[in-house]
Amino acid sequence: MKKVGIIGVSGYTGLELIKALLSHPGFEISYLGASAQGEISEIFPQLRGVFEMCVEAADARVAAQRCDLIFLALPHGKAMEFAREILKFKNVKVVDLSADYRLSRELYEKNYTAHLDPQNLTHAVYGLPELNREKIRAARLTANPGCYPTCSILALAPFVRLLDPNTGVFIDAKSGVSGAGKALKASSHFVSVNENAGAYSPISHRHADEIKEQLQILKGGEFSTLFVPNLLPITRGMLVSAFGVLQKSVDAEAVLREFYANE
Repeated sequence: MKKVGIIGVSGYTGLELIKALLSHPGFEISYLGASAQGEISEIFPQLRGVFEMCVEAADARVAAQRCDLIFLALPHGKAMEFAREILKFKNVKVVDLSADYRLSRELYEKNYTAHLDPQNLTHAVYGLPELNREKIRAARLTANPGCYPTCSILALAPFVRLLDPNTGVFIDAKSGVSGAGKALKASSHFVSVNENAGAYSPISHRHADEIKEQLQILKGGEFSTLFVPNLLPITRGMLVSAFGVLQKSVDAEAVLREFYANE
């Protein structure tokens, strides 16, 4: 059994991680850390009687001493502070769920903030198993992809080399409200979202560069993308419709089945 920890466990992602780990035969949760301390069932009442563990003050050193693998469910900027300290312990692996290791340094600093850990950034593996499974197996630092990029890249990956290089793609994406996290925001209040739908950060959304960068890696060259996200009045879930022009007619189902065989 691999001993696993979660730092930043008090958010939506932390709950989903706990649920996934509890049902996994190879993992044992041995550390939970967050800014708020107490029993995990006090933070998430639905875990009462299912899983009980004390949430401690987040401490990179303590977590690294107890765990083989640590998930960072922290905001961007904060995650790299913890990853940098944890990775000093040679036998510990990190999966970062923030944006801190998903992008090249240039694109990260364009969309987020100054990068504090460029050394580890250079060997982080982009964590889409369907594309990078063998690299992920060997990685000490895995950068979990963003939500929109996961949908968009998986939709387009089988077709990237078949598309007309002069036209690129248009990505129409729709998301549920939980993607905005637990923090209170006027734009995600019930009265703002209910019976409503609309685009936000069109063309300038920071996931656009993540999508484009990964598609360019797949293609092995320049690839034009236009990305427009929309918020739907649902709790969770995501739908992407991607549009491009093929160089020639293909059997789309056959392409998908071949690309994702055994996935």
